[in-house]
Amino acid sequence: MFSLLLAGCMGDDSPSDAEESRLSVGPAVAGASPFIQLVEFNGENLGRISYVNFTVQAKSGSVSKPVNVTQYRSYLERQGYLVSNSTTVKIPVFGLYSGGSNTVKFEVGFEDGSHLSFSKELTSPTYVDPAAIYDRLRVLKARVANDKIGFDFFALQSGSGTPAIYDTDGQLRWVGVPPVLNAAHSLFVNGGFVIGGSDGDVSMMLTRLELDGTSNSKLVVAPPYIGFHHNLDLGKTGYLGEFDARINGVDYIETILAELTDEGHVLTEWDFGKIIADFMTKNGDDPSKFVRPGVDWFHMNAALYDPQDDSVVASSRENFLIKVDYKTKEIVWIFGDPSKYWYTFPSLRSKALTLAPGGLYPIGQHGITISPDKKLLLFNNGYQSFQQPAGAPQGDSRNYSAVVAYTIDAAGKTATENWRFDYNKSIFADICSNPQQTPDGSILVNYASASGRTTSRQVGLNPQHQVVFDFELPTTLCQTSYHSTVVPLEALNLR
Repeated sequence: MFSLLLAGCMGDDSPSDAEESRLSVGPAVAGASPFIQLVEFNGENLGRISYVNFTVQAKSGSVSKPVNVTQYRSYLERQGYLVSNSTTVKIPVFGLYSGGSNTVKFEVGFEDGSHLSFSKELTSPTYVDPAAIYDRLRVLKARVANDKIGFDFFALQSGSGTPAIYDTDGQLRWVGVPPVLNAAHSLFVNGGFVIGGSDGDVSMMLTRLELDGTSNSKLVVAPPYIGFHHNLDLGKTGYLGEFDARINGVDYIETILAELTDEGHVLTEWDFGKIIADFMTKNGDDPSKFVRPGVDWFHMNAALYDPQDDSVVASSRENFLIKVDYKTKEIVWIFGDPSKYWYTFPSLRSKALTLAPGGLYPIGQHGITISPDKKLLLFNNGYQSFQQPAGAPQGDSRNYSAVVAYTIDAAGKTATENWRFDYNKSIFADICSNPQQTPDGSILVNYASASGRTTSRQVGLNPQHQVVFDFELPTTLCQTSYHSTVVPLEALNLR
């Protein structure tokens, strides 16, 4: 343990209450994983803390920015680390390198404007992944000095366990704490992961997993839902969850989208089987030939809320992208491969967008988002349908996958491809996968099922779509990285 005299940083020469106090820093205690430790502070005025900032100094030769996190008083109190008038506080430090020494710089700010800065060495044990996956990253192309990219950390959302965070040097910097079930159904929001998990047909839970290793869960009260599948995405005010349902003994497979609150309550629901069947009936088609309860005819794998027109877009892997009005649930447009079965129905064809010449229709798409420049951005897998009726057209296939951005003209019923990245047509990921674009135009591309579904590839592109890094991990199907997301550990504020 060591003791430091607190130096004031007031705007005048008057002494502050905090200036006359001393702060003792105790030894670190192991956290929930080798990437997390708790550092204890002791002192008279710790109950007056305004914030604590820590920076994990980057390794020699690192190109990624250091982990830099500010934990404000409200966060420390909510997590139970800080109690008013306390003389002791434990600060969770995460994003450490495992298997060695970490230099961590601290700044402690007080309510009167004074602060204290100091460093401490934290030694972490080596992390060994019990599944032999996340400690097995292979660097195919390393990020080098002067490579500019708009992010420094990203998380892989597992189809079978904890999320894992890497830096753009390929160093593993965080994993969650078991048991975390099927974290593919998750998103990173407000400094932590929100995960939808199921316990068979018994219960569904919405779990908040924090970077300090703690978690809490809420029961999802949503009969007749029987399980999460695929993504969680941000909705208008809550989370868009994709569900299976069982009604009168019939399974409605991957056709239900619902918006959930933090407490697990359903705000609103979109039953795409009913939406499509009602539309087809109204417009003279027999929906029973297309909408087939008990069969995975739709296979919804992602959704998004579009604030530009208060709508929801769902990705049906088997068929198309479909946009519906948020409130009325009326179909706005349909965008997909016209050589598939859906296009044979005049009612559905009447809502179809026509792609401008030279573009790629979305085929088997995943990971749909609205990009920072308001384009429809998606991972265009390029593989035909699996579940069409016998003899019905399955659609086209390609031997490569691409990230594609489109401009949609709903009034003109057209789509225009703005750009694509296909890595020289060298990678084919037939299922799962996703892209994410950052405000500067950089892109994280997750090829979740490359090399015949045996490897996961994480590729970073600069704003000119040049490859900055390329990492590879082992996988089965797309369990290792069903979905990937940028995590701002280089400038994270927890309030």
